[in-house]
Amino acid sequence: MAELQRLTVAERVRRALRTARQHSPAGDPRRKLSVVREAAQGAYPVGDLPSMLTEIESGYVRDDLDAAPGSGE
Repeated sequence: MAELQRLTVAERVRRALRTARQHSPAGDPRRKLSVVREAAQGAYPVGDLPSMLTEIESGYVRDDLDAAPGSGE
């Protein structure tokens, strides 16, 4: 394979190891499942929907004002 790709064997091995590392799961799968299960229970404090939407929209307005010409950015 290295010869076909015009690479040294060492470079071919480095690339194969890099690819394997990128596709290997990071961390303990049991820990990940535990976090997902906890999140799925939805036991987190949240506000009522209208208040949350107002807060989100005010953030968009603030972002637009921050990006306006003359705002220092």
